Amino acid sequence: MKKVHLEITAEKIRSGELTPREAAAPMFAAVDLSGPYIGYISDVSLFNGEQTTVFSVAGYLDSVCAGGHERFLYNPEGRLWREAIVALDIIGAEDAAENLRNVRNKFPDDISFDLEERAAAIEKNDLYFEEEDAYIKEHEGEVRRLLEEYTKANAEAFEFSGDVEFTQEQ
Repeated sequence: MKKVHLEITAEKIRSGELTPREAAAPMFAAVDLSGPYIGYISDVSLFNGEQTTVFSVAGYLDSVCAGGHERFLYNPEGRLWREAIVALDIIGAEDAAENLRNVRNKFPDDISFDLEERAAAIEKNDLYFEEEDAYIKEHEGEVRRLLEEYTKANAEAFEFSGDVEFTQEQ
């Protein structure tokens, strides 16, 4: 674990000194996606809606841009597909939200919160996400711009001063 002192101010956010992910750093430090879903819900309850929105979109984009929707779904972040859809709509990225709905609609049932069940469903149903991956590659900049605008417009919601412990590379 790595302990870091953070000073997140509305001014730093509005000036562009902090990225949306950096503005939501306390949430990235505190939320454990590797444990049970109920633990995630407990962790998230400590944060406001604006922080949760940025956490969901940034986590989704980072995962998909690093390896596509398959990577997103094969990793703990994949349990946040619902939150990511809602958050994309909130920031004004409705087409990106619809793109993620297309991923969801490829599954015959709901996408499981459980990683092993998600992986089994992908394999059993022989699911591929090339079109959805291509959409994100083409529109990543636009979605990140909308996320930045949303973060700046709600800068006060991210203000924080204190120490946090990061359990993974942030």
